[in-house]
Amino acid sequence: MRKLTWLAAPVLILSLALAGCGGGDVDTSKLEKSFSTAEPAKKATMNDVVAAVKAGDYAKAGSELKKLASRAKLTDDQKKAISDLMSQLQEQITQMAKNAAKEGGKAMDNLKDRMSK
Repeated sequence: MRKLTWLAAPVLILSLALAGCGGGDVDTSKLEKSFSTAEPAKKATMNDVVAAVKAGDYAKAGSELKKLASRAKLTDDQKKAISDLMSQLQEQITQMAKNAAKEGGKAMDNLKDRMSK
């Protein structure tokens, strides 16, 4: 049973860290501005992206951004805004993973200390 707890803790911490963090430093203002006069369908997808970012659901935001990017007749500003936001999301996810790994390492150290006592 101790082994199961020892193995499950890092997985739980990583899951919580990735699911619980979000919305940090991701700026959607350029995307919102570039789609302010877009047709309703594009604007609706853009609103879904912004809502997902604000909720910290970067997987959904990325998926919606890809959907938005695949649409024909985007302006250069819209293409740039999509690209910039995708880069921000990738940076945020990378940072979250690093933080989760660090916290997981701390949890492992704590568990090892507790188990050795």
